[in-house]
Amino acid sequence: MIYCNFSSPADTGFTMYGLGPIVQLLRKDDHSDLNLFLPKLEDLTNRIGSGLIESGIHTPNHRWSNVQDPGWMWKLFADKKARDYADLWLKEGIDISSDGEYSERSMNYSNHSNRSLISAAYTLEKPELLEAPGKNLQMLPFWGHSDDCCVTDFSERNDAGIDVHISMSLESAYLFHAFEPSPFSAMPVQKCSRSFIQSRQDDESYLIPATADLLPWIQISPPEKMVWPEPETWPSDYVKKLGDEKIQNERVKLSRILILPYTKEMTLLGSHPTFGAPFVRIRHDKFSATLLTFNKSIVSIRYGNAKLLGIYCSFSYFGLGAIFASELKSQTDRWELKRPNLRAAFMGPLEKAPKIMDMERDKRQPQNINRFDWSVVTREVKNGLKFLFKCSGAIEETGDELPVLAQVVLQFPQLGRISGDYVNHRQLPAVRLPGYVKIPTENDLFFHKGRIVYENQGDLLIFKGGALQHSMPIMLGDSLSQNVRSLRINLI
Repeated sequence: MIYCNFSSPADTGFTMYGLGPIVQLLRKDDHSDLNLFLPKLEDLTNRIGSGLIESGIHTPNHRWSNVQDPGWMWKLFADKKARDYADLWLKEGIDISSDGEYSERSMNYSNHSNRSLISAAYTLEKPELLEAPGKNLQMLPFWGHSDDCCVTDFSERNDAGIDVHISMSLESAYLFHAFEPSPFSAMPVQKCSRSFIQSRQDDESYLIPATADLLPWIQISPPEKMVWPEPETWPSDYVKKLGDEKIQNERVKLSRILILPYTKEMTLLGSHPTFGAPFVRIRHDKFSATLLTFNKSIVSIRYGNAKLLGIYCSFSYFGLGAIFASELKSQTDRWELKRPNLRAAFMGPLEKAPKIMDMERDKRQPQNINRFDWSVVTREVKNGLKFLFKCSGAIEETGDELPVLAQVVLQFPQLGRISGDYVNHRQLPAVRLPGYVKIPTENDLFFHKGRIVYENQGDLLIFKGGALQHSMPIMLGDSLSQNVRSLRINLI
């Protein structure tokens, strides 16, 4: 844990996932040459496991590490206190949506949760714990791009936005199939195995599985003794909407709270604000797109090696920067991402001086409320998507219309080449607002008309429909990454 947490019980507990089955295997078979080693390994395992009882967590997936660890203490050492401790965590219920998404929405940590729960199902003899990993693995086919990397745009962990290889799920896919064999469960095992063999294992730019942890489990459940029905076909052509309606409804209520000027609105939505948020996955072979809600990006798109990291929409509105869609409506041939009734207020004076020298925005009465309605209508066209941005504003008390300055931002990796009808920031009309507006860099381009082509390793993304209706270079509150290439469209 030298790169993370020097004293993390749950992170230490992950070692039990590998140590537990090794102790079980050594006890089971005659290994006379290891007679001196086994007691030492048992002592180490017992000390680790005992030290983790009543020792706490700090992330959602750690709960299930704190279940699988006591599970091994029960199976190997008949430790009743450990079993009771596991039951305390299980009483909380498992943080999984109706579609099979864990609250952290992370490919990496989904595998951690899956393997911990499958391990606990085995050691605690609780087959019901297989339900959550099964639901999560049913989602897996709809997360993949054509290069077998996965959607990480909405991850709330440190794998957000990086390439996580689909073979990362090999461990949990294999374990789940060992206990629940079916044509479905055979499908991710086949896919992840083939993908792992073909992956560039010397490339450290994306995550691949820690296969050493899987080896002792393969000894416990050897593939030649497992049932292997004909696997279902891995899908590569689909349009699928996902999301948990119950969880989404709670988020929508929170998103309608009156916004206090210059606050980060996502903090209103809890520690895992995107959990259960609806999204759409579109995949047609090399074309792969994700429409997002409760995310600063409204969509990400890939065509083979050509990647659009995200499209963002920022307003000249109380320093919010890029806003998120709170609703996703499906129609016959289109989807509508919406943020209706987005409200923020100018505030009156306090009745008495604040206790500390702070604005105390939450104690002030609103005196002038601005309201905006924003939406993006998206529909499929041949080999692509079409977007129509809409926004209207008004003063709530009078109904008077408000003009809205907006900026649509398309972000690309540094790799690749952008060509077409754009200008750089030096060609914009001068906006002299030092200390008020971020200064554009060479990475900021302005798409004012015609079309743009982004090319990488022979694959292309083509964009049409730029505009330069105002000269604001970067909107107030824009906190988007500066380490990418941004193509900006200015709208009124």
